[in-house]
Amino acid sequence: LIGQHNGNRLPIDISVNQDQQCSFNTTECTDDCGPLGHQTDEWDCPISCECKSSGFIEGDIKFDKQNIQLIKKAYGIPSTIKARGATSLNIDLWTNRVNGRVKVPFVMRNDTSNKSETAIYEAVAAISGSTCIDFINRTTEVDFIEVIPGTGCWSYVGIE
Repeated sequence: LIGQHNGNRLPIDISVNQDQQCSFNTTECTDDCGPLGHQTDEWDCPISCECKSSGFIEGDIKFDKQNIQLIKKAYGIPSTIKARGATSLNIDLWTNRVNGRVKVPFVMRNDTSNKSETAIYEAVAAISGSTCIDFINRTTEVDFIEVIPGTGCWSYVGIE
């Protein structure tokens, strides 16, 4: 927030909910939510034993109902969904492999700045140089990564 003091605009620090006391106790909950956390109210106090259905993990990994089970699996948290034989959560997200290297198609939107584009290509080269992942320019692939300029830095887990 911006305030004024003696005619000068100054930033104002506000500590919201600094003394907020939460009343719901999650220690008796049986569902392990791990990094997802339990459902919370507007003050970020737990209100239920149910896991959050959307939000961020580690600050930059976005999740929603579609990929909760995948995230739980990645963190070694038992799934509450029973396998039915027709599907399995143990899937390769990127199946195009050549000589043991995973090929991940990507594309940058046209409104990506030159500076951002350069940084992205440098990061892609660094990842390819130290892992078995090669980022390739998308041609006609259905599954691909799209780099979108904007504020913040986050990505969903899995394929959306």
